[in-house]
Amino acid sequence: MTDSQPFIFLNEHPIFPLIALVINLAAFIPMLYLLFIAQIAPLHNNCRYILSVWTASYGVLFIIHIALVYVDFTQESGYMPLTMFEPPGRFELYKWHVRCTTYSSSFEIVLSIERIVAVICPRSYHFSGMAWKLLISITICLMFVAYVVDAFVHSGV
Repeated sequence: MTDSQPFIFLNEHPIFPLIALVINLAAFIPMLYLLFIAQIAPLHNNCRYILSVWTASYGVLFIIHIALVYVDFTQESGYMPLTMFEPPGRFELYKWHVRCTTYSSSFEIVLSIERIVAVICPRSYHFSGMAWKLLISITICLMFVAYVVDAFVHSGV
């Protein structure tokens, strides 16, 4: 595969890294807009917290993608990675990518559960205060779950 003409061309010209860089930089626009709207919209504080943390976790994911683009730009063998282990540091970025993806996906489930609770008991939910202890516990628990999933996924490597 490394001796095919398309691979040689893409390895010598930074097409994929530039496309990835533009897409990930552009992804910050709706992410920042969503963070802004979550702060000014008339949302319950629980929903605002979950939506903000979920959006920020995607921001971290975009930053990891940009770091991978940087690795692609600076590797000596060209712009196309041959493995996920070369150059050094790439694999660690992949591990963080798995953690952040697991974390943000888990927070989508938490957001759905929060919305279900708000629909089932709208009056009591609307007048309740923010559940700080529960939300912080869920946040920490999901970070731990993301770490465990990453450890399981990369245990054979």
